[in-house]
Amino acid sequence: MTILFVHSGADLYGASRSLLRLSSRLVKDGVGVLVLLPFDGPLRDALARSGVTVRIEPTLTVVTRANLRRFREFAALPFLAIRSVRRVLR
Repeated sequence: MTILFVHSGADLYGASRSLLRLSSRLVKDGVGVLVLLPFDGPLRDALARSGVTVRIEPTLTVVTRANLRRFREFAALPFLAIRSVRRVLR
């Protein structure tokens, strides 16, 4: 069994550290873990050192406060999300 995590950042702060601890523990317990990140960063290296498989997928749609404030970007989110889901399923 492989568990897929899709994460919105690649920093090493709160949520990313929790993902690192959880996925590292799962790997130690013999579970396959794949993490998709939208861009490269320190989290990628930390996950890889823990034995987690990491892939950078720049087409992932990341919802931010900025694109929620701009109508054009907000209106495009459903279409971008569908594109991201299709990409992940491949």
